Amino acid sequence: MKERKVVIESTGFWVLTNQQTTLTLLWSDLKEVVAFKQDMFTYDNLVFGFRIEEKDEYHFVDEEATGFYDLESALVQHLEGFDQDWMEKVALPAFAMNWHTVYGSPLKVAGD
Repeated sequence: MKERKVVIESTGFWVLTNQQTTLTLLWSDLKEVVAFKQDMFTYDNLVFGFRIEEKDEYHFVDEEATGFYDLESALVQHLEGFDQDWMEKVALPAFAMNWHTVYGSPLKVAGD
């Protein structure tokens, strides 16, 4: 089983997986932050996704990681305009993904 932990710093955060750094992101690099749910069959798993480039690639941290809710608090503190009402927009209906941009702008794709 993978043990994941989020570590918050003044410049950003990093994620440890089984005590190895697997992700490092700076607040200043974030172009978009999304929140959504994964349907785990018997429960929903909350997830933040982080986009740092102008392409459709996200780095994900879910609520099963130790420090997920500390990360939420840090996002509010460090990202001006972070949607603090994200939970209301993502929580219902149950077992639906409910992808929602909570910071920044969604990626524009050709044809939009």
